[in-house]
Amino acid sequence: MKQITFFLSVVCVAFAACSEKAEDDANIVARFGKTYLYKDYVLQQIPSHATAADSVEFIENYIKAWGMRNALYEMAENNVSYKNNEIEEQVQRFRTELYIDKYEELFTQQKLDTIITIAQLDTYYVTHKAEFILQYDVVKPLFIVLPKQYVTPQLRRSFMTNDIDNLDQLKDVCYKYSTKFYLDEKWVILNQLQQEVPKQISTQELLNPRGLIVDFEDNVYFIKISKHIQAGNPSPREMVYEKIANNILYKRKIELLNTMRTRVFQDAVRKGEFDVFYK
Repeated sequence: MKQITFFLSVVCVAFAACSEKAEDDANIVARFGKTYLYKDYVLQQIPSHATAADSVEFIENYIKAWGMRNALYEMAENNVSYKNNEIEEQVQRFRTELYIDKYEELFTQQKLDTIITIAQLDTYYVTHKAEFILQYDVVKPLFIVLPKQYVTPQLRRSFMTNDIDNLDQLKDVCYKYSTKFYLDEKWVILNQLQQEVPKQISTQELLNPRGLIVDFEDNVYFIKISKHIQAGNPSPREMVYEKIANNILYKRKIELLNTMRTRVFQDAVRKGEFDVFYK
């Protein structure tokens, strides 16, 4: 793919960065026949991360590749014969598609409505819920990892007895000292959560509604699962909001482009630019 991209860039140089007559001889870095390659354009192609030595090598290779492609193009043009101008037709078709793709890209950037409300996300979710079936169990955990020196017996008791006031204290300590935490706000894949606990913990232990405290080396792991959805059920809507947004935007884009294409075609017909003679 990189070779194809480089080849295309060199071909583009032959048409976009060259001319049959040089306007500024000091700006010329190479010539092939009556075609000139200009320094300003070559310098623009140097990768931004290239060192001085890399840049020199890049320029030398670029110029050589440009000359080689021009030589091959001249040889091919003089020796390849296609019936009915097949190559020119392919070039024109490619050129047409490039222009159309670029125009449609610019058109959607300017005209596409990218604002999506929560209500629109929820409506889409309800309508297409069957498309968002979980392939794995997910949970919403209170998961806090704290260095042992910040864990008091009171924090341990508060966590296991679900003392709301002291749980807030645990969260305060979490913000200051925790190396990793989920505060019962984000859905997490159950298997991934199990892998974050350094000891072998069974699913049954992990899902204990009273919670679980695991001491390991210099850290203490506080784990309590508030919600659990098994595989085979619809995914929580929060987990698929991004996918839904992408689906909505894609649908809007297709509708916008189809409307534009129809309008452009109808305008051409109205102006008499399009006729059909086939019967």
